[in-house]
Amino acid sequence: MKTGNFFMKVLLGSPLHGILSKNTLLISFTGRKTGKTYTTPVNYTQDENTIWITSNRDRVWWRNLEGGASVSLRLRGKKVRGQAEIFKDDKRVAQGLLAFLKPKPDYAKYFDIALEENGLPKAGDVLKAAARRVVIKISLHI
Repeated sequence: MKTGNFFMKVLLGSPLHGILSKNTLLISFTGRKTGKTYTTPVNYTQDENTIWITSNRDRVWWRNLEGGASVSLRLRGKKVRGQAEIFKDDKRVAQGLLAFLKPKPDYAKYFDIALEENGLPKAGDVLKAAARRVVIKISLHI
């Protein structure tokens, strides 16, 4: 495990989670091949009962969520459950990135997405970013 992930997991699972919880959560899922439980910190945005996460396509952890996996999240200090849906094709990823950025448009800079004068992400930049990413939509069980 990477040292940074270890410290993130410790902080997010502790009473000091408030330092990071506004933009980082812990996602736990079962490995498809191993059956082991894995937990990893990820950045997120939230729109009501939907959590939006994005990852580089070349990462492997998100592949365990394909097919609608059940997940457990440590979200702002509370444990919640949800159902994952993976967006992989460029069109759906672009739609997912727009949903990810809606509550936090300033995150666009992390994906090389410029904002229009009206504050909306530039469509061409979103499509370029979509080619490099996947989006994970978590529907919370509330």
